Amino acid sequence: MIAAVLPRLREDLELVEGDRDASGRPAFLIRDAVLDRFIRISEDTALILSKWEPGQAAEAFLDKLGASGILMDAPQFASFLNFLRQNDLVLSEPFGPQRRRIDAGGAKAAFRGMVHNYLFFRIPLIHPGRFLTRTAPRLDVLFSRGFLALTLAVLLIDVFMIGPRWDHAVATLTSQGTPALALQFGLAYLLSKSIHELAHGYAAARQGCTVSSMGIGFIVGFPVLYADVTDTWRIADPRGRLAVASAGILAELCVAVYATALWILNPVPALSEFFLYLALTIWISSLLVNGNPLMRFDGYHILSDILGERNLQPKSFAAIRAWLRYGLGFSAERPRTRTLHVVYGAASAVYRVLLITGIALLLYGISFRLLGILLFVVEIWMFLLRPVVQEFRLLWRMRGHAVAGRRSVVALGILATLGALLFVPFSTGIGAPAVVTREKATTVYTRDAGRTQETLSETQRDVAAGARILTLDDPDRRIRLEQTLRGLQILETRRAVTAIADVDRNRTLALDAEIAKERARADGFAELLEGLSPHAPEAGVFVPRERIESGTWLPARAPLGEILAGGGRAVAFVSERDLASVRPGARAVFTSDFASLVRSGRVVSVGYAAVAGLPFRELASVHGGPVQSRAAGSGPPVSEHAVYRVEIALDDAERIPARLLGSVRIESPPRSLGERAMMLVVSTFRREFRLN
Repeated sequence: MIAAVLPRLREDLELVEGDRDASGRPAFLIRDAVLDRFIRISEDTALILSKWEPGQAAEAFLDKLGASGILMDAPQFASFLNFLRQNDLVLSEPFGPQRRRIDAGGAKAAFRGMVHNYLFFRIPLIHPGRFLTRTAPRLDVLFSRGFLALTLAVLLIDVFMIGPRWDHAVATLTSQGTPALALQFGLAYLLSKSIHELAHGYAAARQGCTVSSMGIGFIVGFPVLYADVTDTWRIADPRGRLAVASAGILAELCVAVYATALWILNPVPALSEFFLYLALTIWISSLLVNGNPLMRFDGYHILSDILGERNLQPKSFAAIRAWLRYGLGFSAERPRTRTLHVVYGAASAVYRVLLITGIALLLYGISFRLLGILLFVVEIWMFLLRPVVQEFRLLWRMRGHAVAGRRSVVALGILATLGALLFVPFSTGIGAPAVVTREKATTVYTRDAGRTQETLSETQRDVAAGARILTLDDPDRRIRLEQTLRGLQILETRRAVTAIADVDRNRTLALDAEIAKERARADGFAELLEGLSPHAPEAGVFVPRERIESGTWLPARAPLGEILAGGGRAVAFVSERDLASVRPGARAVFTSDFASLVRSGRVVSVGYAAVAGLPFRELASVHGGPVQSRAAGSGPPVSEHAVYRVEIALDDAERIPARLLGSVRIESPPRSLGERAMMLVVSTFRREFRLN
């Protein structure tokens, strides 16, 4: 079925004659001033729109087109209407006196604009059209061949001289603090993008186009500069459009070339560092972001102009849709599409899915609970699911014109199989970082403050019960012990003299009592000094927490390491989304990171409360581990996301080292992709709304 009557076209559209297409026929542009864009159409499309009469019956309109030499059947007309709707060229409601018409400034357009604008909106700051036109002739030297030759010569100097300076660049970047580094790169980014947009503006002015505004835009809250050069779509010569599209990147690359040379040759450290940041910012942002042809940035427009393809991305997506309709039997004629469009459309579609999903996750992560979920849902629906639903809704309207055949049966079978895979249970393992330890772990602490007399290395070692772990000393108590021993020696000498001289017995008894008192005092000091050194409470393997150099002062109750005893056991930390799939008794395999050790085992316990802090520091990212975490003062690191402790008893445990970092793979019950997605959604809502 198709629309009963023709909808009303928007009255704010302008039809502009453009250059000729590849066949030499004249082409036209639809200028959409509200959305600030141009849509390229063929001569036949312009003729169809010229005969458009809102409210006319569709069948009568097709007959009128046929009389004019334009043959269009019902499916083609339905596709044409879908093109008009998807590009917002018609009013949102069908024409009819009994229904209220919603124009482009109505509620639906406002809502759609709000949804799009929270991702990208821009604020015009200046209107530089006249200034750029007046000053453009003064910059002709920058567009000359002489300037290009000079820039290439400086580039060769950079290539030959950057090698010896590269280590200095790495040292400069790693020695800067985070605030200083962010400020330097921020200033470099602002300068480079200002030059980028000015280059676009001057290139457009040299082509006779008007730059209506320049200002600042926001992409997912990130500020970017922009120059409105939409008027360049009027340029008929592809080389002129290419010059404008590539001006920004070329200007930035020229700045990067000269900034690199100034960094290499400049003797002033502060200026040299800024030129380094400027060069790095340009090389990264221009080549990886602006030069990416899969994004609607400069790289896309450059590729379109080089290939001579206007609206490359819409054409590519249209080619994908055409092949889809042909495969499903909604078109009997094989699509006449270019391989370029199909390949680019597929690559752009995959990239769009990854990009939009990443943006949705970013919006979810930076927002508070309800807003984060809402933005995620809106993003996925508006930019991923909605276009697919609209396409299949159109195909459903065209179902009466579908041609059943072997091709459509195969295509439907493939789609049905892919859909069924969402509900087919399959078993996959759950991966988690883990540490091999022993069943019993006893932390060894210092009793009192003291200074180390030896170095405590990070090497694990076997210790017997009562063995000394580390020798500590207290200089103050050591001096007092030595003073006591010297006094004791004096008393004992005096006692020996009195025994020879046979003096008063009372005097001898008094010396004996004083000697006993000093000896007890000396024994007390010796016991205190001996007690400073921690000893192993039982036999096992001592695992130091960190290396401690000789002469280091340690406070009282300072943890030195752990005595591990008993059988081997792997302790894994599972994320919240995987916790529901872990069951006691499930098989698991531990694989070490460095020792090439593989051991199987079974899950013996599952913790259903998130750990407050990581008990194994080597797992934390702040210590080079795999778990994203942050430091928490003197306490254990805290994970950035909820993780749960799972213990696994390993086979052949007596041959496993006392402490080993690695990962485990835990068997999970068979679940379908749909069930896993539902579990992820439920766990997210439980976490965000504190549901138990």
